[in-house]
Amino acid sequence: MRSGEGRNGRRRKRVARWRYAEALERRMMLSSTLIPVTGPRDLIFDTTRNQLDIVTATSVLRYNLATHTYLSPISIGTSLGTGDITPDGSTLYVAERGGAQVVYKANLTTGQVTTLSYSAIFSEGAGWGVKVLGNNTALLVSSPNGYNADYYHVIDLGTGTIGQSITLSALVGGPA
Repeated sequence: MRSGEGRNGRRRKRVARWRYAEALERRMMLSSTLIPVTGPRDLIFDTTRNQLDIVTATSVLRYNLATHTYLSPISIGTSLGTGDITPDGSTLYVAERGGAQVVYKANLTTGQVTTLSYSAIFSEGAGWGVKVLGNNTALLVSSPNGYNADYYHVIDLGTGTIGQSITLSALVGGPA
């Protein structure tokens, strides 16, 4: 048997096996970081600033993902719910769960906080969360007070007004 021949007499293809090993090494390793925080209620990724906004009971902690450091927090509320950022990245809206019928509007550039109030109906409890929609509105979800229906309020992001309570069936056009 000559060099380079297999047992059946055919020539073996010489393959540079190191090329395969090199190709396997062209991958991206993702790292993980444990961010020390007590009692997070919501995690919101701010793509504009490359930071993680961590909603706790009484503040929004701002964590810079590039430097792995905390920035100055936004102190608001007594028992915060969940929140969301507007598509342009300028404003954060967070619901108050602590009994007051309010939503906090925080300017993420200046840190200035505005309180937006709304009226609850008799069976409606505190607000739980805010979700920003794509049509210059947001949706506030509030909890029932011993009933099996959630209530919703539409927030006009342009004017800062919060509409009256509506149920899910009324929101989607079904029977009330």
